[in-house]
Amino acid sequence: MVKPKKKSREAFDFHQVIRHIEEKYKFDHRDVLNSSKTSYDITVRYNKETGSNINGNTQFSSPEYKAFLAWVAAGPSGEKKGILNLIEKVPYLDFWHWLLEECFFECHNGCYESLPVKSTVDKVQEAPDWVKTIFGYLETEFGEDADEDGYISVWIEW
Repeated sequence: MVKPKKKSREAFDFHQVIRHIEEKYKFDHRDVLNSSKTSYDITVRYNKETGSNINGNTQFSSPEYKAFLAWVAAGPSGEKKGILNLIEKVPYLDFWHWLLEECFFECHNGCYESLPVKSTVDKVQEAPDWVKTIFGYLETEFGEDADEDGYISVWIEW
C-alpha cells in the first residue's frame, strides 16, 4: 500500500483581499456608510453644546449618559428629534455579515470559502447596490483570478 500524499489548495487570504480593497477604495467593509462616525459626530456635538465630556468610557447607567439620551431624544438647540432622525437615516451596512448570510453558509474559523468576484454571478446580480459596489471593486482587483464560474477561493481564519 502506498502512503497518500499531502494535498494543498491555493487560496487568497480573505482578510488580505478585503484589506486591499478597503485601502485602495477608502471604505470600511464592516461599516460601509460609516454610521459609527455619525454617532461619534453626535457625541462631539453634544459635548460642545453642553460642556459635557461623555465618551466611550461613559457608563450607560450614569446620569451623564442619561442626560445625553434625553438631549438626543429632544433634539439639540430646538431641533425636534433632529439628531434622532439623523441616526436613523444612516444604516449600519456590514459586508462581512452580508457574506455570511448570502455566500458563506458554513463559515467557521479555519475554512475555505468561494468568494464571488465577477458581476455575472447570480449572488452579485441579486445583491443590494451597496454590495454590488464592493463586488465591483473585487472584480476590478481579482476578476482575472476568478475561476470559470466567477469565484476565487479564500482562506478565512480569525
